[in-house]
Amino acid sequence: MVAPRWCWRIHRARKEPRRTALALGFILGTGVCSYLGFREPLWSTLAVVLLLGAAAEFFLPVTYRLTEEGVEKVWLGGRTSLPWRRVRRAVWGEQGIFLSPFPHSSRWDGLRGLYLPFGDEVPRQEVIAWIRRRLEEAHSHASTG
Repeated sequence: MVAPRWCWRIHRARKEPRRTALALGFILGTGVCSYLGFREPLWSTLAVVLLLGAAAEFFLPVTYRLTEEGVEKVWLGGRTSLPWRRVRRAVWGEQGIFLSPFPHSSRWDGLRGLYLPFGDEVPRQEVIAWIRRRLEEAHSHASTG
């Protein structure tokens, strides 16, 4: 693996305690309602486990790495990477950057694209400038190569 130029970790559950309490209350409440409705511990446990799994990215820390080759998102649930040469669209926002392999908005964006939220320790303007240079380089190499 290439050494990262930028690397940061975001743990949303720790950063947003009210949302964490609300999410946990909802998940546990769903488990209780499921148990009261079905009187079967297996189904209520399954409901809680599935909801925790669906919200795992919120509850667990996520590490983002930017390298010369691409961007990578790593968390307990797995690893997602997107090489710069495959990025066709970048959407810049206040809270982060969305990178997509599609030139236009697509219903597949959520599955194939990668959102990079800015952490508090991330120098936003430097990271944005660095990503823009990587994308320009990747596209100039693709058009000349």
